[in-house]
Amino acid sequence: MRILALSLTAFILSLSSAAMAEQSVGKVARFESNPKALVIVTGESFRIPDGLANTKVAAGDIVSVTWASDGTERVATKIMKRSLAHED
Repeated sequence: MRILALSLTAFILSLSSAAMAEQSVGKVARFESNPKALVIVTGESFRIPDGLANTKVAAGDIVSVTWASDGTERVATKIMKRSLAHED
């Protein structure tokens, strides 16, 4: 019974952290170097942590950015390049 309760608790916590992630899609306007950030044409800015620093996207690319709020900052957790066929 204790194992079931622990498993259920872990499952609920994983759902709550996934629910906090948000996603934005747009064209890359520019990169900022200090701190490392990606800005899309809508003006949204996403801090890029060291683990994502080598993401291969360039200005003009369409990207999907999964992010989480860290106080007043949006911190990218995943950056995916999209093709124009996926643009909304």
